[in-house]
Amino acid sequence: MIQADKAYSRAANISTFLKKLISITWMSE
Repeated sequence: MIQADKAYSRAANISTFLKKLISITWMSE
């Protein structure tokens, strides 16, 4: 269960990072 929580939090961090990256790219354009 702990490993699953780690994987989930990592996936959530990646998705949040991607959203920030996309919004930054859109703003720069």
